[in-house]
Amino acid sequence: RMPAAERRQLLEDCAPRAVFAGAEDIATAIDAAEGEMPVIGLDDPAADGYPALLAAASPHPGRRAWPADQPWYLLYTSGTTGRPKAVIY
Repeated sequence: RMPAAERRQLLEDCAPRAVFAGAEDIATAIDAAEGEMPVIGLDDPAADGYPALLAAASPHPGRRAWPADQPWYLLYTSGTTGRPKAVIY
């Protein structure tokens, strides 16, 4: 729910393959992505929206354990003293 300019900083830092956003945030996500990555609407009923993509996807087999040398996700700090920094989990 941050402005596109602030969200853009995070996208530049982590270089995701896609961005997922709900209906409330889709416009800001599209602005932040600047056409460099797909933005998938979590509430979008279109053929390229998340519900349709999920229904068409094959189930992922999952993992028994997560490799210790690979990030699970990134959580960004608030950036009160500068740009937000990623905390690797």
